[in-house]
Amino acid sequence: MLHVPFAQTIDALSFVVGEDFRSVSGTLASRRPTIRIAESKEIIPFNVADQIAFNGKLSSGALVTSHFRGGLSRGTNFHLEINGSRGDLVLTSPVGYVGLGGFKLVGAQGGETLHPISIPQDFDSNEDVLTGNVRKLYELLLPTRRPAPDLARDSKMP
Repeated sequence: MLHVPFAQTIDALSFVVGEDFRSVSGTLASRRPTIRIAESKEIIPFNVADQIAFNGKLSSGALVTSHFRGGLSRGTNFHLEINGSRGDLVLTSPVGYVGLGGFKLVGAQGGETLHPISIPQDFDSNEDVLTGNVRKLYELLLPTRRPAPDLARDSKMP
């Protein structure tokens, strides 16, 4: 959880705001002593951190606070809120990991109330996230005269 879901979420936040962190601090905790294996229903000991409290200061001086937890919630599993001097953005998802999509975005500027903002088609949650993300990277890295590979068509994976 610390290396992939949390780190990639903080990296995505840093990318979105266009800033690096000047300072960070955090606390790890283990709140679930056991975990159930989905296939066998077996309950086994769980001895890794499943909660991360993270605080940081961006290069602009803006503060970031984050709570990342393992498991699923009956509430919002992913909630990213950016409050700026000109407006607010709120990104939510029923899945607690930024890499899996299914997002809803709302925002407002000035005297507006929060309203839905459409997510561009190339980030459509109906696309297979794993192959879609690799395709997007190819499109960014390859010269524009060469088409990006169609991973669904070109791969031998089922």
